[in-house]
Amino acid sequence: MWKNDSFRNELLKKNEELQTANRRLSILIEEQERKIESQKSTNPPAEQLASKDSLQSEITMVRSFLDKLEAKKFSDSLGEATQTLQRLRNIKNRFQNKEQLKLARTMTDKLIQMSNRPEIRELALYEYQQYEANFQNYTQLVDLNIEKMKETRDCSLYSPLPKPPAFSDRFMNEYWLECDKRKKHDSECLYCLCEMNSDQKTLKCDHCKKITHLKCASKWLQIHRSCPHCRKEQLDPDEFPALS
Repeated sequence: MWKNDSFRNELLKKNEELQTANRRLSILIEEQERKIESQKSTNPPAEQLASKDSLQSEITMVRSFLDKLEAKKFSDSLGEATQTLQRLRNIKNRFQNKEQLKLARTMTDKLIQMSNRPEIRELALYEYQQYEANFQNYTQLVDLNIEKMKETRDCSLYSPLPKPPAFSDRFMNEYWLECDKRKKHDSECLYCLCEMNSDQKTLKCDHCKKITHLKCASKWLQIHRSCPHCRKEQLDPDEFPALS
């Protein structure tokens, strides 16, 4: 969002420059016209011609500046729209198959299974309803923005995206608390709580060393960017591959 604000500020600055140049051009024309009129009765024709040439030269210079400013403003606007459109398409691709929603459903069901408290069941169901609604709203707004950018290429019509759908801190705290109560073995994935087989791809947190299914972790890290166990920064290796 800060990038869009910066771009709008740049456009405002260019508009101010354009208006200043236009005012300068108008003043120049008026001053030179008055000067020429006052010199008609006193100056020889050669001096009048030189004055007109000087005026024309200055007007041409100002108009050239205005043309360049307009061209740059259009080019910057088109480039920003293209970048915004590509970013939106990348977001759409990440949410296209609804893997995040499937993982949220799995975690909700697991929390209900692990806890025998009625209030936790109510919390889990409510959280999933909120997650699902936020997921739909988020993806619909992404689609709407894509259509706007394709049709208009005008970033001023862009609707800022809310935060991606996510469970509340209370839900996550309850979830990991119940997981810890089960005294999981290291062979169990933190997300789906299923055994990790040797033929499955896994991911280990550099901080707490917890190992999870790579597929499960990727769905989570596309949104949260942190390890669900130690809450320290962790990136999706598919999206941010390690530098060789």
